[in-house]
Formats: sequence, C-alpha cells, structure tokens
Amino acid sequence: MKPGAANIVFDRTIAASGYEATAMMRIVWSGKLKAGVSMAEVAEKEMRLAGVQRPIEPAEMGHALEVFRFADFAGWIIRN
Repeated sequence: MKPGAANIVFDRTIAASGYEATAMMRIVWSGKLKAGVSMAEVAEKEMRLAGVQRPIEPAEMGHALEVFRFADFAGWIIRN
C-alpha cells in the first residue's frame, strides 16, 4: 500500500457460542428476509458456505479499527 492508504475489509467473524449464537443467526436471517431475500435463498447460501467459508477471529485483524458490526459480520479499516 502507498503511505497513508487504507484497506477496508468486511467479513464474517467467529460466532458467539450457546444461545447467543442462535440469537445472532436469527437477527441476520431476519435482516435478510426484511431486505426481500427469500428463506430458500438464505438457507441455500448458508449451505453453500458450509465447509468453505472460514470466519475470522477479530484478533486476526491486528491493529485494524472496527467500523461496522451486524451480529457476526464486521468491517474494519486497516491503515498503512
């Protein structure tokens, strides 16, 4: 990166455990349904990602600044 540049990263993070994980999944699915995505599409995407997507640990982002979070989906700015 050029001096002063920044990367913006959005990714899924490791979900909470227990009931909190269930609650967050329902929040995400509810948001998708409210946005007009069908339940069939939501379920299909989840199944396509199973075993392929590896959510990150927020600690893996190092000195990045978290600027967005919706349940287990987050965004960071990484400055050079």
